[in-house]
Amino acid sequence: MVSESVQFIDTHNKTNAEFHNEVNEALAHHDTNFEELNHNFSQVSNALQGVMTEAMRIAQSNLTPDREVNTFVAR
Repeated sequence: MVSESVQFIDTHNKTNAEFHNEVNEALAHHDTNFEELNHNFSQVSNALQGVMTEAMRIAQSNLTPDREVNTFVAR
């Protein structure tokens, strides 16, 4: 279950300018949150790419015949 804080803008007794200012402040706040999330996702993506690169390097090194393989061993 996700708990969210929902804020409503009170439109009663406000001028258009006041209402627009509140809307713009709310949008700016959300833009900042999305920018932070995007940055965090980019960091995770870069880290995962690094892990995959290392895993592929290890997998390739395990395929290199640097020791004699006994093909008669039961698997």
